[in-house]
Amino acid sequence: MMTSENKAKWLAALRSGEYVQYRGCSNNDLNDGIPTARCCINVGAHAILGDDANKMPTHVSAINIGIDRKDSYDLIEMNDRKFLNFLEIADWIEENVESK
Repeated sequence: MMTSENKAKWLAALRSGEYVQYRGCSNNDLNDGIPTARCCINVGAHAILGDDANKMPTHVSAINIGIDRKDSYDLIEMNDRKFLNFLEIADWIEENVESK
């Protein structure tokens, strides 16, 4: 289960406007000062784990930050198939992802 502290970091990162949203639930590191494009799960992993998250596939990132399988599937669906933006996804996480 995700900690409350990590959940807060994830929500802040999703709402920060610092990340470009990437469909396909992967990350795409860009250079020359352009923000890194990431899926919603990788935004959380980067906010919580730092640059180590750049080397992880999405499913590994999800496990490492405490997202359960059902929530992972829901988040991938919202990010990749329903085209929800990060603010909408953050609202869903706030209401639905358990933390301790």
